[in-house]
Amino acid sequence: MEMKTDYYFLDFLKFLDKIDFKDKKVLDIGCGGGDTTYELCKRGADVIGCDIADARKPENKSKFPFNIIEKDKLSFTDNSFDIITNFDVLEHVENDLNFINEMYRVLKPGGVAYVFTPNLFRVGRWVRTIATGKFPVFPMFLGTTDVLGDCVHLREYTKGSLENLYSKSKFGRVDIENFWLGLYHPVTVKYRVVRPPKFLSFLSQTVVAKAQKSA
Repeated sequence: MEMKTDYYFLDFLKFLDKIDFKDKKVLDIGCGGGDTTYELCKRGADVIGCDIADARKPENKSKFPFNIIEKDKLSFTDNSFDIITNFDVLEHVENDLNFINEMYRVLKPGGVAYVFTPNLFRVGRWVRTIATGKFPVFPMFLGTTDVLGDCVHLREYTKGSLENLYSKSKFGRVDIENFWLGLYHPVTVKYRVVRPPKFLSFLSQTVVAKAQKSA
């Protein structure tokens, strides 16, 4: 996960604190540098990180095991994990429905997958659209990294479009919520206006899906 601001990350950690990771077998997909994966380790999880290449920071390489995976396929056996996490990954994979169904496959019965993905309607996106007079066009090239290559958003989601995607998946139960208002201003920091009030939730920075595999 990109450290958008310290305040975002602190609230993200509070979100993780509400999940019981202790002694759970966890797969963190798209672990990147490994900072968020290590946060799962610190919460007592037995974590495996995976990505299309090993981009872990040197200080994280000894903290958890790592597997190379293909873009939207998971090289793990059925019913392997209690929890799956991925943070800012879904918008990059070519076949998002197949990717979600792969998570379903490798989850144990009763297991839960948490997906964080940028909200298409976030404040920053609207500001940029109004300022330029141009709606976002996908695929959207965001830059290149030495290890992981080109960073491209193939699409972005709203709460509604993510609900529609999951309705086509094998998951029977999914809860989707908006997370973090995404206003980086001293006033919002001072008054901790980071979780959107309900009437502004569609403008949040991130959409979070919690999907459970049938027991």
